[in-house]
Amino acid sequence: KVVAVITTGGCEGALFPLSSPGSGGEGVVEEALIPLANEPLLLFPLLRLEELFGTGGMRQVAICIGTEEGSVKHWIDRRYQSSASRPHVVTINETHEREDDAANVNERTQNQKSTAQVVAQVFHQGLGSEFDSAETVIVMPGNLVSDVQLEAVVAAHSLRNATATVMLARPRDGPPFFSS
Repeated sequence: KVVAVITTGGCEGALFPLSSPGSGGEGVVEEALIPLANEPLLLFPLLRLEELFGTGGMRQVAICIGTEEGSVKHWIDRRYQSSASRPHVVTINETHEREDDAANVNERTQNQKSTAQVVAQVFHQGLGSEFDSAETVIVMPGNLVSDVQLEAVVAAHSLRNATATVMLARPRDGPPFFSS
């Protein structure tokens, strides 16, 4: 059984200046909602997952958001409002508290959660049988644009009886898209 987790938080500033406040004073744009070809980036990983699961299998997808009131949740609600099979939306507290062992002080510090901690929190949400019986978990960022066929990746992963499969891309040669 395959499930997917899409993360929409973290790596703040990875798409700066696209996610920075607008010149008219508008707030910060959530990276998953930055438009590409007039569609939010979040649509692209969702389309890959719809190809894998079919539109009726989107209950096998959990989208992690940082706040219940965020724009990402509203976009997801609008996109899947008439769908019987819609992804789970999980609000994740993006920071965790830990004890500072180096100073041996019982002081609480805030740190951004790792992807593994976010995925673990998703599985503790009681999302249903799709997640309870999961054997393979696809984790992808909400700002991923890719034409990789996930069905082929999952098949190769299963065929090799792999513990983990990682997809990487070689950086483009040439100047960066944005320069400072």
